[in-house]
Amino acid sequence: MLHGALRTLVKIALASLVVGTIMAHFGVTPQQVVDATGLSAPRVEELARQGRAGASSAPYTLLFYRVSGRRTGSHFAWKRSI
Repeated sequence: MLHGALRTLVKIALASLVVGTIMAHFGVTPQQVVDATGLSAPRVEELARQGRAGASSAPYTLLFYRVSGRRTGSHFAWKRSI
């Protein structure tokens, strides 16, 4: 599990470096991105709170589903357990 988490962190770091390099090459600043999207610090904080609240209810939602063990293509077939 630690190996997978470490791989994910390395991928995120690498993607951040690539995006930052591209932004620097074209002269785009983070402030310009914030202004173009219309986000402000309070709005970002509100979105983070909403995301955290939604993530905390996800385990209860997933209790109603289970993996059937059959594979359809490259995905597991999900069944409703109730």
